[in-house]
Amino acid sequence: MPQHRAGTGIAGKHTTIIDAALGVVDILKEQEGVRLTLGKITKTRSNRNRSIKFTDTVSGFEMKIKGNCYVQTFFVIVPEPEKNRSELIKLAHQVFV
Repeated sequence: MPQHRAGTGIAGKHTTIIDAALGVVDILKEQEGVRLTLGKITKTRSNRNRSIKFTDTVSGFEMKIKGNCYVQTFFVIVPEPEKNRSELIKLAHQVFV
């Protein structure tokens, strides 16, 4: 069942977060200067494997988290992306597993 998160550090047109992403979002939200933009939630055909994928962007990284039946995209905005990007990706991956 999707949960909701709002407040400092989270932006977007909605506050819904899929279950698979809750831990990662909560950890990233606590990091200094990190902003999260909640993206689109799409239904998947299968409910097999959970996964997390990262793509570098100019201001941070894009994170796609696949849960049981849904995939959600997040944009993570990071101060000094060259320095902080890899540390945050490692942290998010550790929490997700």
